[in-house]
Amino acid sequence: AGDYGLVEKWPSGLEDALTHVPLIARVPGGAQGNTAEGMVELFDVMATCLELAGTQAQHTHFARSLMPQIHGGPGDPKRAAFAEGGYNQYEPQCFEDNEHTPGPLYYPKEHLETSQPETVSRAAMIRTREYKLISRPQGQSELYIYKDDPQELNNRFADRDVASTRCELLERLLHWYVNTTGIAPFDKDQRGFPPYYPTPALPLSIPSAVRE
Repeated sequence: AGDYGLVEKWPSGLEDALTHVPLIARVPGGAQGNTAEGMVELFDVMATCLELAGTQAQHTHFARSLMPQIHGGPGDPKRAAFAEGGYNQYEPQCFEDNEHTPGPLYYPKEHLETSQPETVSRAAMIRTREYKLISRPQGQSELYIYKDDPQELNNRFADRDVASTRCELLERLLHWYVNTTGIAPFDKDQRGFPPYYPTPALPLSIPSAVRE
């Protein structure tokens, strides 16, 4: 509330003010006072709870249990976190109502969103400890380097001196999509047509008036 001078954030906003969610865990047997600085993701809570319960998920997922961190470990220092947001013009059902006349609190935001839909277009993010890259296919992609710019105010995406970093992050983002998109279900469909069971013939009944 108030970051970047905004009281409400943008549908495709992927700033740390939105994506960096603090997590505090109190687990019996865990290391007291341990702070893990590595990247984790919200769905890791699910994998952690499953491990605590001694059970396994019955679906494919990419979450990781946080029990190593809870027991005092640092986690995976090379891990990245991913997020996505926004919507494109072929998704008009997602756009906010803009039938208001100027005056209501959110009218300027809604008007900008509908008059310049590229400002809320689909985007995907990869975040590491050192960098954040946001791919925006409709324009204005972003790259931030945290040692120089912890507040994400200096977009370095187009700078030639960080071209190798940009390419590396874009490749990791692409590989993430390839590896996690279109996962096959556990249950297999049967090959061929379903079995055919003909309906038994019913006796023909002719009303007596017709017979006469």
